[in-house]
Amino acid sequence: MVIAILPIGGLPAPVLGQVASEQAEADDDRWGKIRILNESSAGFRKSLEQYRAHVRVRLGPERRLSNGVAWRLLVDAATGLAVPRITWMPDRRAMRAANRIFDALQGAESIFYANVAAQWQERYEEVAREAEKTGEGVSPMIPRDNFMWQEMIALTYATSKFVSYFVVKEFATDGVSSEIQTEGLILDLEQGKQLFMATCQQEDGSPSPDWLGQGMKFRVEGFLEICDTESITAFVALYDKHLELAIKSAAFRRDPYAEYCKEELVPLALLGPAGWYLEIYLTIRGLAVHVSEFRTRAGRNCLRQASAVIPVIIPYRELEPFMQPGPLRDELLRQ
Repeated sequence: MVIAILPIGGLPAPVLGQVASEQAEADDDRWGKIRILNESSAGFRKSLEQYRAHVRVRLGPERRLSNGVAWRLLVDAATGLAVPRITWMPDRRAMRAANRIFDALQGAESIFYANVAAQWQERYEEVAREAEKTGEGVSPMIPRDNFMWQEMIALTYATSKFVSYFVVKEFATDGVSSEIQTEGLILDLEQGKQLFMATCQQEDGSPSPDWLGQGMKFRVEGFLEICDTESITAFVALYDKHLELAIKSAAFRRDPYAEYCKEELVPLALLGPAGWYLEIYLTIRGLAVHVSEFRTRAGRNCLRQASAVIPVIIPYRELEPFMQPGPLRDELLRQ
């Protein structure tokens, strides 16, 4: 299955609000990241104020999920940072709650972009001074007016309780090169928080070793727990099964880059700890498992476009053994 992700090459990219525990809230403003997605958070209020005061948007075309929810991208005219908004869903209250969070996230993008631009300029000037001192005369970094841009972005899931979207962004690292990053978000509208991948814990509450000899392991509070050898083995087997189904699909045959990307993609079983080259997010048809580790650096070009093999979609019913009790499990198993 190919996720309909919109390419918007050339626009600066956002770095989205990472949500952590309330204990971390004191640190949430430095880079514009939002820790808590409700009015109790100073970071949320600051980001919402930034959006209202400084962000001027242009509207992208309206799109629709298969469950009927309509959405579009709103793009900051000054920076090009894009964030989705819902334009129609049956639950109008939930739509307003989601869009308020999206407003704040777009304000956070604006703050983050300004900070990154300032940091990049500081580094540029430092390198230029060093080049002058050493007599080289010419800095290896060239001037820039674009420091981040999005390769693709899409709203992938939206109901009255949960929203999910995905973005591939690229950061300038010097005058000529850049680094690609992926980010999947699952937002709990009722709780005002993000469900994010975290380290597994041992019985005493301490973090468990990151490597069990069988690949990645992770947990998502209130959703998934893949922390022991048996669970990891079963989850990897599910991923491999649906990767093989994708390889046999018509979408794979139509995709001119699919064979190359399949060969370049590092197997899920060989990934390292949680957060290393792996993102998950919700889609209407199943959980998107998006691996972004490749055998060669050139393989990362596969992240710049929609692919028949990236992400792999696993139906929710097949994930039931890994799901934790709660409202998200109940909702997804009704899909």
